Amino acid sequence: IQHGIVLVAERIDELVNARKLAEEANHAKSAFLARITHELRTPLNAILGYSQILTKDNSLSGTHHGYVDSMYRSGMHLLNMINDILDLSKIEASRMDLQESVMNLSEMFSDLYEMFRLKCENSGITLKFDIDPRIHPFVITDRNKFNQILINLIGNAVKFTEKGSVFVVVSLLEYYDDIQKISISVKDTGIGIPEDDIEKIFEPFHQSRNTGIQGTGLGLSITQKLVSLLGGNIEVDSQIGVGTT
Repeated sequence: IQHGIVLVAERIDELVNARKLAEEANHAKSAFLARITHELRTPLNAILGYSQILTKDNSLSGTHHGYVDSMYRSGMHLLNMINDILDLSKIEASRMDLQESVMNLSEMFSDLYEMFRLKCENSGITLKFDIDPRIHPFVITDRNKFNQILINLIGNAVKFTEKGSVFVVVSLLEYYDDIQKISISVKDTGIGIPEDDIEKIFEPFHQSRNTGIQGTGLGLSITQKLVSLLGGNIEVDSQIGVGTT
């Protein structure tokens, strides 16, 4: 029995040390990513800034304006990748804190509608929000993270929908002791997700093979982690050629 106790104690020490090493490695990775992303952002911001200045230069030919636009879009794509990787690293290292405050849901959904309305109109897509009138508009949450979740989901729906609609449905599921349980569904009539990809779409850097659209593959992974951080859960339902919810 004594030998057994010694072995168990040694095993616990090994696990504690392993966990400590893992935490130190995580912190080192986060510190490295924070440093390297800062180093990348500095020259990238200069490139984006000068690109914007050049787009307003009337002395440039149409061809050169096209080159500048392409440079700016590529720079923004790179900046979004950098931000996504940094966000994912912060979440995984449990270094992303909640900044909760009172926010107005009605105002946020109105802002989101205006944000995507023009893009949907230009693409011939119908954008509609349906908000349950029983929902109390004032809630306490982290506005920026909540907003980022919905921007990611609505942005994906718009990006992968060539015709039809994107429909955001906000429903009240329960209301008790001044606590609301709310469901938000983002439905599209887009290309859909293959069945064998559905289980993988929340994995970092994974992209459904039928999209044909470039990206970081981090948006949904970050979204899932943010939803969990806010105490919620996210599910997906999709059918090829019919759409995704």
